[in-house]
Amino acid sequence: MDSATPSTAFQPDLKVLPWSRRGSFLSLSRTTRLAPPLNLAPQTDLFLVSQCVALSVPMFALRPLPGGLGLNEPPGFHDSPSPTTIQATVSSIKWSYESKIVCEATFQDLRSIRLRGNVPLAFDSDVQSDPSVYMGMYVFERPPHDGLKAGVEVTYKTFPGYRFLPTKGHLTTVNGQTNAFRVNRRIQIQGTVDDPHWELIIHELDVRENLPQMTWKETSCKLALEEATNTTFERMGEKMATEFDDFVVAMCPWAEGKPTEAEVLASYVTWTSMVRAEHKFTKEAILMSKLWMNKVWSWDHCFNALAIACLDQQLGLDQLTVVFDHQAPDGRLPDSVDWKNVEWGFTKPPIQGWALSRLLAQFPDMSDDKVQPLYDATARLTDFWMDTRRGDTSRLPFWAHGNDSGWDNSTAFDSTPMIVGPDLAAYLLLQASCLEQVAKRLQHENDSEKWANMRSLLINALIEELWDGESFLLKNAITGETFKTTALLQFMPLAAARHLPDEVVDKMVTSIVSKHLSEWGLATEELASPDYESDGYWRGPIWAPSTHLVETGLRDAGRIDLADEISTRFLRLCEKSGFAENFDAITGEGLRDLSYTWTSAVYLVMRREAIERGDAK
Repeated sequence: MDSATPSTAFQPDLKVLPWSRRGSFLSLSRTTRLAPPLNLAPQTDLFLVSQCVALSVPMFALRPLPGGLGLNEPPGFHDSPSPTTIQATVSSIKWSYESKIVCEATFQDLRSIRLRGNVPLAFDSDVQSDPSVYMGMYVFERPPHDGLKAGVEVTYKTFPGYRFLPTKGHLTTVNGQTNAFRVNRRIQIQGTVDDPHWELIIHELDVRENLPQMTWKETSCKLALEEATNTTFERMGEKMATEFDDFVVAMCPWAEGKPTEAEVLASYVTWTSMVRAEHKFTKEAILMSKLWMNKVWSWDHCFNALAIACLDQQLGLDQLTVVFDHQAPDGRLPDSVDWKNVEWGFTKPPIQGWALSRLLAQFPDMSDDKVQPLYDATARLTDFWMDTRRGDTSRLPFWAHGNDSGWDNSTAFDSTPMIVGPDLAAYLLLQASCLEQVAKRLQHENDSEKWANMRSLLINALIEELWDGESFLLKNAITGETFKTTALLQFMPLAAARHLPDEVVDKMVTSIVSKHLSEWGLATEELASPDYESDGYWRGPIWAPSTHLVETGLRDAGRIDLADEISTRFLRLCEKSGFAENFDAITGEGLRDLSYTWTSAVYLVMRREAIERGDAK
């Protein structure tokens, strides 16, 4: 990026990326899910989104109203978009009309967005966007009090609540103070006839539990008003830009202050997806996205841990423990964690041992005080799978559903959701191997022997039950019947290739190259399969996690040429198409959620490792 700093040279594309900042649960997004039909797609307006509700449902459309447009009946999200154009930098958003800036936004702090403008700005809600959430919206006008201008408060059933605080100009509402929940609402700020300029703070209320009682003067709301008085709009933007610049430098130290466009974009995707520790998030956490998938799933977090550890070792470990902190008594991990909920409908693949091994290789001097709790949690997780997810038809554990495997709708699960899969066995033998080595380090000799025996059991059972001499099979967990699959899932034992016989690895390598390796990487379904779908989620597209697990396994087993090829193609894919949730395996087009952190995480890890090997510029 030459001599310019990342924050000055980089302009976020709001059709692809959210606009937010590290630590905040607030974002502004042009790409969102509107009902109907709830498809993630770019819109004309920009939307205020709270990451305190699952799946980033928008609260309000922001609509500057130039040309004397007045307060009228709120039309919802689909009608009457603002005629303005929108441009973003890392630290601000500007709305323009007829080449003149009419409205601006920046972050004041982690709970507050500050706006200013010279034409009226409307905030329109739409009860149809998600009735289960917004049926409970209530908007009321707060009278002036003790020197505080009249404001508006927005409350929800489960949200923290939001206060609109004008510091200049005045607020009005349509359908505020009504008990009718099935109506759209509008909040509007504007100046006066003599002075059209206005300024506003949108503040997320502090509802953290078990804190000492605060006076009004001690609340985050009051402090936000004081900060607005003491710090200029421009200075707030400068502080935000500097924080991002420092983050990029720390995440990409090899760039020596001159990161590539892809490195800056990957850093931005990660930085904007970070949220502070609050409610169900016991640590600072990296969400998968602030566009849509605004949770931490119990395998996604492992990839973010590996990437962010380059910035801060403890922060990397925190990405593991933010999920481990919710571990069930039997060792099970939840499916996902968000601001409000811990979801238990499913679980996710046990790759925590794989991640811990890689973190220990990156930080061999990590203290035993940090290692011990991770060892304990990973051991309990492993016992959960071996103790509660095995049946009489196999020595190997089973997936109860495709969602448990992380490969939700893969063709591997078309005939039955309950399968004994070679992928699960591979993850667990990697986990047992990790625990064996860590137990030796911590001088838990009995434990070390236990894990060594488990590793041997898993290797033997994997080969004896699922290898047919040419490929790995799947097994019906109920009947014990084995069957073939065209899904990439059959090749996931390559993640543990160093533990497998050479002849098995040789045949898998030959087959994966001929059946799954496209110009851009590893397709999750055979490219020639009749079930292949270009935008089929786990039925064809390339994904970061499967790519990284296979690449590291091949490299650990000395299959360097293929590992390098897979790494090179994935890096090139991201540099072409950004950091989408997944990619069309033929065209390389980004698919679904286009700002996804496990993709940016895997890119940053692979990029760093390629630089360290001397394989990249």
